[in-house]
Amino acid sequence: MGFLSCGGGCQGVFRFGSVIRQKKRALREKCQESAYLAELLDQRALPCDGVAGHISQPDVAKSPGSARAGGRCPSGNFGSGYGGLKDMRARHPGCGVTCSSQISQRSTQVRSELSGCRYRKAWFARLANRNPNLGGRVPGSGAKPRLRLCHQRGLWCKKTTRAAAPEAQRPGALNFAGQTLGSKPMRVTFTKMNGAGNDFILLDNRSGKIELTASDVIRLCDRHRGVGADGVLILVPGPAGGPDWAWEFYNSDGSTAGMCGNGARCFARYVNRVTGAGPEIKFATGAGVIRAFIKGENVTVDLTSPRDYRPSVKLSLSTGLCEAHSINTGVPHAVIFVADVSEVPVAKLGAEIRWHPEFAPAGTNVNFVQILEPGYIRVRTFERGVEGETLACGTGVTASALVCALTRGFASPIRVRVQGGDTLEVAFDSNAKGFNKVSLTGPAEFVFDGQIEL
Repeated sequence: MGFLSCGGGCQGVFRFGSVIRQKKRALREKCQESAYLAELLDQRALPCDGVAGHISQPDVAKSPGSARAGGRCPSGNFGSGYGGLKDMRARHPGCGVTCSSQISQRSTQVRSELSGCRYRKAWFARLANRNPNLGGRVPGSGAKPRLRLCHQRGLWCKKTTRAAAPEAQRPGALNFAGQTLGSKPMRVTFTKMNGAGNDFILLDNRSGKIELTASDVIRLCDRHRGVGADGVLILVPGPAGGPDWAWEFYNSDGSTAGMCGNGARCFARYVNRVTGAGPEIKFATGAGVIRAFIKGENVTVDLTSPRDYRPSVKLSLSTGLCEAHSINTGVPHAVIFVADVSEVPVAKLGAEIRWHPEFAPAGTNVNFVQILEPGYIRVRTFERGVEGETLACGTGVTASALVCALTRGFASPIRVRVQGGDTLEVAFDSNAKGFNKVSLTGPAEFVFDGQIEL
């Protein structure tokens, strides 16, 4: 028996194979990000800040649109909100997208770009399984559109002629520009945390040196090939004239959201740890400024006032008629009362309600609520963006408690047991005009620190 001996030619073969693998990876990432965009376009989920100007932060706060209607842009058209995307447009005014009247055309252009990709059928099949609105469509042929990735977020946009504002170039924003063939691997230091079982990966990007693609976010959250988490929270500098800190929040599927109650508690403890800030911390989110109070491993966060309450929404489901109560506690939630949450097929019914036309285009989170006793409830949540049940959802817990106060007359505070076994507490003041001083209290725990190469 002998050994095969070779000269330097073997190394060349190995290097050639490595290049081929890198090319395949780059092609898959390109197709994945484009397919994800097409999904957002199908939901009419991209926000609009108009061509004539941009929406400033105060304009977003005063926007007359709801989570369903979106805000009005300076050119008079309506854009559609998707979690924290309207806030994103305010932070990056130099990267405007066209108004909603042109979204359909842009969707066709993006689909045409995918026509030459060998992976397009697999990606669209995956998206169709998650979003019935896609109908399993595969992009057709056509010329490659003249679109580009927004360097601040992974959204395709037509660049407007106005110059980018200085704030658009602020350090710390997540860069979805994408990795190129031959780029050096990036080693990222992270912290893993969980709030009542809702787990997150936290990154410190105050320096602005971390650059991630959409597929990097998905890989980080992958429980088999990555760290594993329900979302990624990134610490960045706060906006001018606002709090010192802000976050960039991404769901495990790479999408953004304006608010996450459990994530907010974890983020507060993380900021306290890496910056040395005191036990009272303020930070900016897509839903507004959040104030947190740290008490050991427990954290209380003051949430923004709820809005867009719609009681007794009738839904036609595969199992029959269902009554839901809709409310926005930073992100939209549907609350459904059941006799026993243990018997609810959360994955099946949750997905059906999450994509129900009643909550189009952005969709909704879904909470199944069982009343254990007055002032004490149990909740199971199907989370939008995670596209499955999580062990806890802070904004869902809050939405469920407030709906119980409105429909069952429960007084503050209300205790809520989540699927992970922890009990959270929702406190609030109420009057004829609604709720204010809404707060959520619960655990926020450090799990481990580590590094990963992307």
